[in-house]
Amino acid sequence: MNWMHFMATFCAGLFTGTAVFVAVVQHSAATQLGYETYAKYFSLFYWRAALMQVSLALITVILGLVAWFYGAGFFNLIGALIFIALILYSVIYIKPIDDQLRAAKTEMPTDPESLLTRWGALHRLRAGGAALGFLFFLL
Repeated sequence: MNWMHFMATFCAGLFTGTAVFVAVVQHSAATQLGYETYAKYFSLFYWRAALMQVSLALITVILGLVAWFYGAGFFNLIGALIFIALILYSVIYIKPIDDQLRAAKTEMPTDPESLLTRWGALHRLRAGGAALGFLFFLL
């Protein structure tokens, strides 16, 4: 049970770190390239980032729920539920924008600035949610 709690916490921390990096560092720096250049650049990093973040979120949820089931404590359940909510949030709100931005590789969206601004705001919210979930795993 202890190793599952540790690994769930570790993966939650890695997810949170990457979410904060993307939302605060990468997005801010990439917007300085200009929104059209950033929209073209987006598809280059998208798949790598998506694969890493999806894997970390799913591992966090599975190990968090199993650890809770075997007695790791109520906070593990709350942390896992927050990460389930983050997965749903990403699929419902962020993925449609991701799809439009990935299409910029072949066809530029009509308003890349608006899309990327919204994308950044949604990612900052997800990073905050991840930090909250991580905190529950730490308790």
